[in-house]
Amino acid sequence: MIIFLLVGLLWHHHVCLLPLPIKIAKSYYQNSQDYKLINPTLIDGGVYDNQGIHKLTHHGSVYECENIIVSDAGTGFKPLTQMNNTLMLLIQTSELFMNRIKNIQFINNVILNKYLGKKSIAYLSLAYDPKTCLSYFANYAKGGQLTSTIIEAHGLSEEEIAKMTKQEITAYMEQRINYGELQKSFPNNNVLKVALGVGTNLTALSYEQIEALMAVAESLTELQVRLYCPNIIK
Repeated sequence: MIIFLLVGLLWHHHVCLLPLPIKIAKSYYQNSQDYKLINPTLIDGGVYDNQGIHKLTHHGSVYECENIIVSDAGTGFKPLTQMNNTLMLLIQTSELFMNRIKNIQFINNVILNKYLGKKSIAYLSLAYDPKTCLSYFANYAKGGQLTSTIIEAHGLSEEEIAKMTKQEITAYMEQRINYGELQKSFPNNNVLKVALGVGTNLTALSYEQIEALMAVAESLTELQVRLYCPNIIK
């Protein structure tokens, strides 16, 4: 089960009050003994680090990780056609800046990862359609944007990738990750529409919305981890 944690920022007398980290209770561990080994926390990325992955990918950081799963609950920038007051203008400006920051971080931490970080990063966004993810992987592979670690984990070499077409890479990966079985859990268009319609304004969610978010997140996580973090799968 994947739970999207949406945490807002509080402003008081021009001071930004960041939310305190939320710790994962011992009762949620599959093996209760693991609670003594690691103490992960959840926190909103905020403005500077919109995706929360800068410290995880930054070389030399105490939080640096080799295998990273990034969950983006955003559904993309939605420009307003009309702004009738100053407040709406400020909100739209803020969302535009946040979207630009997210895009820059995505390029630096994911697209250019082969040259800058060399991590195994499974990035999943609520705006993604699971049916298109494998095609994007083939494009990244053919474009030389995947690390050698990921390519070799899938039983290939960069020389073999260079000789293959995108269609051949796609067909190979379908067999490699058991894509046919994964497809059975892909949400239909109606479920995707409901999930994409969920906002990040902290309003209460309906049961239908929660089920849709879980269905999309589960299918995307399984697919992207198999593609981009194959080393963590036994």
